[in-house]
Amino acid sequence: MRSYRWICIMMLVFLSIGCGGKITPEEQSAAMDQAKVWLALVDAQEYETSWREAADFLKENVDEQKWVETMMAVRKPMGSLISRKVKSTQFRTMMPQALKGKYLIIDYQSSFSNKKSIVESITQMMGKDGKWRAAGYHLDKQSD
Repeated sequence: MRSYRWICIMMLVFLSIGCGGKITPEEQSAAMDQAKVWLALVDAQEYETSWREAADFLKENVDEQKWVETMMAVRKPMGSLISRKVKSTQFRTMMPQALKGKYLIIDYQSSFSNKKSIVESITQMMGKDGKWRAAGYHLDKQSD
């Protein structure tokens, strides 16, 4: 009986970590719309503005100068956007090294003038004000 209770408790803990409940269609649409707006700043090489428009979590962990330097070194060489298509989305209520909240991870299959195939990932985070903002951005290089 004791081990059964222990197993049930562990299953509940496992299921609650990083999983995440549900996201309404309206929330998902808002997060994805805001991701497009933010990515347009990145595509236009407006890296300072993209940092200012990001979630507090990103700004607290990466200062503006480091953000701009990283984007210049990593994103700018990709060139101009040719195409970007949603590959997958994943809703979470917890992220590593982040507070409990609402997060939508959006993976895009993207193509740029200097890189034909790459997966861009943006993590959208709902702020205390109810607005979605970029909390993370990652490029997963694939071979051309």
